[in-house]
Amino acid sequence: MSVTQGNPDIMSVTQGNPDIMSVTQGNPKIKSVTQGNPKSKSVTQGNPKSKSVTQGNPTIKSVPQGNPKIKSVPQGNPKSKSVTQGNPKIKSVTQGNPTIKSIPQGNPKIKSVPQGNPKIKSVTQGNPTSKSVTQGNPTIKSVTQGNPTIKSVTQGNPTIKGSFLTKRQDQAARKIMRFLRRCRHRIKELKQSRELERRGLTT
Repeated sequence: MSVTQGNPDIMSVTQGNPDIMSVTQGNPKIKSVTQGNPKSKSVTQGNPKSKSVTQGNPTIKSVPQGNPKIKSVPQGNPKSKSVTQGNPKIKSVTQGNPTIKSIPQGNPKIKSVPQGNPKIKSVTQGNPTSKSVTQGNPTIKSVTQGNPTIKSVTQGNPTIKGSFLTKRQDQAARKIMRFLRRCRHRIKELKQSRELERRGLTT
């Protein structure tokens, strides 16, 4: 309702597009203006029939400057509501990608990561696939030093429950057992093939 100068369709915008409401400079349809139309009420200068307009159009209510579709935007795109600078699709972002809502810098898909790979959420240094590893193998989640297959080992090689062997010793023993199993199986196959050859020769 109180417009000094302006576009006819504006109602409360400081600067902007003619579709904004609340603009200082406005359209002749604004009601409470400093300079005004003879149909407005309470005007200091103007027509005697106006009620409260000093200057302006009688149909404008309180528009400083701007686009008539925007209600309270100082600067920016007419479609944005409270953006100082940026893309018109962003609501409260000073700088950045238009799809980000409150991120100052960084990848648009990351929400709270200062530095690092965009797929990591809380890793300072390390492989992008690990979540909380400072140094080490990317497949380890909480290991500082040690074997990459162990999950919660800091130093050393722990013993296995119900056995006097360490983890590495147990793995070595398993490898040897697998090798012996393969050897036995191969020996059986060779024996069978020899027996078949003998039978073939004898018959």
